[in-house]
Amino acid sequence: HSVDTGLDARHLVLFNVAPGTDGFRGAQLGDFYAGLLARLRALPGVTAAAASDKVPAGEGRDSTSGIALTAAAAHTRNPRTYTVWVSPGFFAVYALPLRAGRDFAPTDSATAEPVAIVNQTMARRFPNGALGHNLYWGARVLRVVGVAADASYRGVQEGPVPVVYTPVAQQLDSVPLLSFVLRSPLSAAALAPAIRGAVADLSPSVPVTNLETQQEAMAATYLAQNLLAGFCGGLAIVVLLLAAIGLYGLIAFAVVRRTREFGIRIALGATRAGVARLILRETLVIVAIGGGAGLA
Repeated sequence: HSVDTGLDARHLVLFNVAPGTDGFRGAQLGDFYAGLLARLRALPGVTAAAASDKVPAGEGRDSTSGIALTAAAAHTRNPRTYTVWVSPGFFAVYALPLRAGRDFAPTDSATAEPVAIVNQTMARRFPNGALGHNLYWGARVLRVVGVAADASYRGVQEGPVPVVYTPVAQQLDSVPLLSFVLRSPLSAAALAPAIRGAVADLSPSVPVTNLETQQEAMAATYLAQNLLAGFCGGLAIVVLLLAAIGLYGLIAFAVVRRTREFGIRIALGATRAGVARLILRETLVIVAIGGGAGLA
């Protein structure tokens, strides 16, 4: 929970829309996404908005491919690369700084030169720096226009992986579903009516799904650790309870066997409190020995 993911997950609200499943294609998709972003950025309490096909640091959002650094290697096996399609403003929403170059712009359209932004891990594959160089993705050639800081995109446990970001507008035939992210101090529940209204303005038949915060989306990446910690904690409580019952039985048995001894001690002047302290002291010695062995 305390690991540095490289991005600011606070005050972010996410949701999905899939206009592609409702008949939107090509330029229609682009108009829908652009219109929705404009409406979202105008909502009261929203300071920024962007879109992506994957949520950072979440689970079940894998998308890798082999991207080559040279034309000669374009049709050979290349190291796996994480590919993400984002809108302009994505890096600002997540407070993910650009180390070099520029952000995507509205001019990076489907008819413009294909461009990409790489993260620092991906940039290290280039011997002389990534900015201005080409990436070869099958038959496509992407020019690197920016280098972004690393972030834990595939979950906090895995850490940074090579990432190539490309503009959504240049991938419209492949993105029938997008995740939209809003930066706002308001909760997801408070923004829900306005979000659904903005989507309905463009198409009443397109539903809003997976409305949640970024931190909720990231929760799945902690699930295994939380389950393991809960199981071990519950098991420890059971073991402690069994040990306490066993210790009680042992001391109770010892006290019963020494009843005559205690009677003699009291007859010779010992107080009941003194006898109780004697038993407690001997018990604590046993506990201390067991505790020391357990800690070791």
